[in-house]
Amino acid sequence: MKVLQISLILWVIILLSSCSAEESCSLQSEKVADSDIRHCSQKKSEDIDESDLRWLLNRTEYRYTAFGYGGNRDDREAEVIELLEMVDDLVKENDGKYYTNDMYERNEKVLKERWEEEKRKETEKLEKEIQSAKKSAQNEFEEKQRELEKSFEEQKIEHENNMKILNAKFKEQESDIVKLKDKNKQDLDEMRRDIELREMALTVRRIETERDMEIRLREEAERKLIDKEMTLREEYRSDSGFFEQALMATGKAIELL
Repeated sequence: MKVLQISLILWVIILLSSCSAEESCSLQSEKVADSDIRHCSQKKSEDIDESDLRWLLNRTEYRYTAFGYGGNRDDREAEVIELLEMVDDLVKENDGKYYTNDMYERNEKVLKERWEEEKRKETEKLEKEIQSAKKSAQNEFEEKQRELEKSFEEQKIEHENNMKILNAKFKEQESDIVKLKDKNKQDLDEMRRDIELREMALTVRRIETERDMEIRLREEAERKLIDKEMTLREEYRSDSGFFEQALMATGKAIELL
């Protein structure tokens, strides 16, 4: 099926027979109502594929006319008259003007503003997702840190209790008090060193975790922003190309008329 664009709000549908997107269709020319109409053979009664034209029909507010190489001369003349009347009505609705560059520029501006608004909303959405993910990761990290601190505190209390037991034994064994004090001092020194090493390891681990988390979140955010910007750019280019083709087709259609 081949679609000829007359204007942004009117579509002329020429029904083709045995024509694919890759194959060309031989066009015939016939004088109908003082206008040269190009067409291909196909039954006009066949349904239009809604999956292909639903978007176009919505854009044109279901204003369209179809030409088919079937029926008699009167039918074809009626089709041409219908097309010309629709074109006249559209021109009247446009204050007697055809689709102009100013209208194209206004539409292009609207599309650009819409694209910018969508980009802004997507950016805000990504920022919120990043903040939410960062907060969730921070909460998870803080929870693990609390667990580590709790475990460390329990070990510290356990060590202190052990030291109390040792001190009690020291008092019971006066003869070995000096030796036990020396050992106790040594144990305390080792414990302090162990505590310091654990605190240093915990601090280093926390710093590395925060840095890795921030890098990961930043890279993910940048990737999402780049992907979304590329998608929006492609959509904008596609819409811009659509309007350029519409202008070219409009000019050709007017020449035919």
